[in-house]
Amino acid sequence: MPDKSFTAEVAFVTPVVPIDPVFLDLMQHYCDIEEMAKATVSAGTYGHKTISRDTVLTTHSDIRCRLRIMSSDEREDTARAGEVVSDYVLYIPFSYLPAKLRDNKKATSFRVVNIRTLYGLPEDAGPFDIQSVKLMAGEHHHYQVRLRKVN
Repeated sequence: MPDKSFTAEVAFVTPVVPIDPVFLDLMQHYCDIEEMAKATVSAGTYGHKTISRDTVLTTHSDIRCRLRIMSSDEREDTARAGEVVSDYVLYIPFSYLPAKLRDNKKATSFRVVNIRTLYGLPEDAGPFDIQSVKLMAGEHHHYQVRLRKVN
């Protein structure tokens, strides 16, 4: 007979769903995500203020993702709906997104650069400012990251 005096402690953690290999095959790009230092304000050549965000604190390299350019209809519809205006959508599997970036309030201190194909060929060097980060499909499946290209 089993010993009934045995007790076990159970720790509840957020489950991380294994990545479906078919879904991972849809992620046709790699990108680098840079965490930027706080912006610095200085005087420009003609006395006006300039804001610089050139200092990179951390770079998260080779993040598996999929870049999609939003159509003009999508951009117009989202602008009318009062959503964040963006030009591109980046899909990133849940476990690939840096933990700090999962908090949408910190999204503005990051930028996406160096988007390339799975074979390492350059797709778009960027940089892209992150407009919003949203958990999609529930159950910790993937994130939708809205991007705006910086010229």
